[in-house]
Amino acid sequence: MKGYFKNEQATAETLRDGWLHSGDQAYVDDDGCFFFVDRKKDMIKRAGENVSASEVEETLKQHPAVFDAAVVAMPDPVRDHAIKAYVILKEGAAATAGQLIGWCGERLSLLQGAGGRRVSRRLPRTSVGKIQKHLF
Repeated sequence: MKGYFKNEQATAETLRDGWLHSGDQAYVDDDGCFFFVDRKKDMIKRAGENVSASEVEETLKQHPAVFDAAVVAMPDPVRDHAIKAYVILKEGAAATAGQLIGWCGERLSLLQGAGGRRVSRRLPRTSVGKIQKHLF
């Protein structure tokens, strides 16, 4: 990659000393296998802890009524950021915000499971299907 089109600041932040800093967070296990965890930009700082947006999204998608979900950070004057989830339910399925919060609370730490939920009909996506979280 040579850089971002007409965005020198983003290029300087991403390309440093000849290396591409992608923002991907991963780890290597004892067998030398690499595991992708999340994108640095998708980490939500809440009350001093980093919360993986994709982990909350995957937990929501495991609920029997949920078809898809997107989780974003919203400014919170007390906790740095609040967690807000946009959820698409499966056709004919029903779930309340309280049920979804309870589902997450049973499977994630208290900090990850807390936050608001919004049931949506669709999520904004790029032409290749990636959710455009910046539009929330």
